[in-house]
Amino acid sequence: MTVEGQPSFSVPPPLGLADPTAYPAYAGYSGFVTYEANENGNISQYLLRANSCTLKGTQNIDTVADIDGSIDSTRYALKPFEVSGDISFNLDSAPNSVGYLGFQQIYKDTVQRMADGRLKIRQAPGSRNMLVRYTSDVSYRYLDIVPSKMTISCNANDSLKVDVTFMGRGREGPFNGTIANVGEGLAATYQGKKNVAPVRVVTYNDVSIDIEPSTVSGVVVNTLGSKIVRLPLVKGFTCTIDNQVEAVHTLSGTLAAYDLVAKKRQITGRIDFLGRNRDIADYALYNEIGQTSRANLLFNVRFGNVTKTLFKLCGVVFKIESMDLTNDVLNSSMDFMALGDQQFNYEAISAFETPLQRANGTQHPYPFE
Repeated sequence: MTVEGQPSFSVPPPLGLADPTAYPAYAGYSGFVTYEANENGNISQYLLRANSCTLKGTQNIDTVADIDGSIDSTRYALKPFEVSGDISFNLDSAPNSVGYLGFQQIYKDTVQRMADGRLKIRQAPGSRNMLVRYTSDVSYRYLDIVPSKMTISCNANDSLKVDVTFMGRGREGPFNGTIANVGEGLAATYQGKKNVAPVRVVTYNDVSIDIEPSTVSGVVVNTLGSKIVRLPLVKGFTCTIDNQVEAVHTLSGTLAAYDLVAKKRQITGRIDFLGRNRDIADYALYNEIGQTSRANLLFNVRFGNVTKTLFKLCGVVFKIESMDLTNDVLNSSMDFMALGDQQFNYEAISAFETPLQRANGTQHPYPFE
């Protein structure tokens, strides 16, 4: 019996209402993102509790500019199939969680190179995939992906954020999202580790930056002293590790990329200060008279009562500070770059949580020696 005032879909609905039961709308929270790493046949799946994921496959189709008397274009050409996009997530404050291990794996995949300069993960193409479930009906696995760029940032009153730009070569699917394996997720364990819930994410009160003066004597203008000190008045920072990955295409019978090539690595960033940080700002003024003017930066995170250095940048060169004058609180910003350091075997970044160890150990060729 139809209740008065309540719509019935057995007859033409009032006001033109459509029936959503056959094709319902979904919210993205029911999806997930899983990073899959294959190390010599051992597959680890890391659930990334992402804020957003724009990883997708695209293919442009262009029209051909023919002179054929027709008002409209009459021919078209297929362009390369490309996989690219960003994944953004916060870092767990539990270093024994699967999410933290996933960040550790992505960091290693971003910075580790072979002796010939290629990303280390390219010695086994297809060893890194990303499984993305969009709904219970649709999932895709993006194949043979590499991290092209990683940005780590944190601002006062906010949490530490990680943004990674991935590029890939293929896409598998779509397949039913209900059979997609979430991997080492909320209910599973990996090497005894687990995604704790609820868990606090790393926030600005956990984060600090230390500065270490250069150890090279005689050619460095050093106004910073001789000890590692905590960098004061920091309002926030951004650090970007850019591998400048390029998709290479050949006449190989496919529209997908033949290979993904990492080029010269660029490590850049910015530190925002409350007011003017006199020590660092004055230090940058000596760039024009010093034969080399640089320092090291250590990026630290506190886990409970333990503080860990996530990574260290060496050969850091600061640009002069910039300040805007408004009626608000006075702040300044200083951009920096990290370059290959002779005291660090010509590398600019350390291994994960090991500030005294180079990212590539003995793999890096030393062209100057």
